Amino acid sequence: MIAGLRLDTTDLRYGSDVGPRWHIDGRDAWGFQARHPAGL
Repeated sequence: MIAGLRLDTTDLRYGSDVGPRWHIDGRDAWGFQARHPAGL
């Protein structure tokens, strides 16, 4: 999220190969797990 916008690099919403898009709505984070490099 940047300035309230989310850059979505997938194409789940529109179903065509159009590339990244900015969205004002959020996205369900179900199943997301933040990972960090070892030692940080």
